[in-house]
Amino acid sequence: MGRKPKPGAIRQQGRQGRKAVAVYLDVQRWRELKMIAVLTESTLDKLLQDGAAMVVEKFKRTRSLSLES
Repeated sequence: MGRKPKPGAIRQQGRQGRKAVAVYLDVQRWRELKMIAVLTESTLDKLLQDGAAMVVEKFKRTRSLSLES
């Protein structure tokens, strides 16, 4: 999938085994998320990871329901 790091390259520990995803939000949505992050003492990264997990779980539930029919 991705390129292998150059020999001797140091990869940050927190990024090992992870892939980056870019998303472009309108300014109002970004502000809302930033405010939620502040109010919940979280980060945008954590909020977006939680959101991605919710999408995956919702997909799994809807797929399993459609397979039961």
